[in-house]
Amino acid sequence: MGRLEQLDDLPAGADPATLTRLLHTITDGITVQAAASGVPRAELQNVAETALRLVLGDGTSYRGADQRAPEGT
Repeated sequence: MGRLEQLDDLPAGADPATLTRLLHTITDGITVQAAASGVPRAELQNVAETALRLVLGDGTSYRGADQRAPEGT
């Protein structure tokens, strides 16, 4: 069973397989932007965290404030 399927607080009607594909698509885009566009790490980290909040809900936290990527990296 995948991690999204194990969560008991997904939005009503959410399909874990579709959410997984969405997150993979976003991470693929982040990878391309990091490699080809030189987008700063902190900006890409913000995109990743925003995507997770949108998919899993605003109350979900994956990194503490002290673990954020340094600015400009």
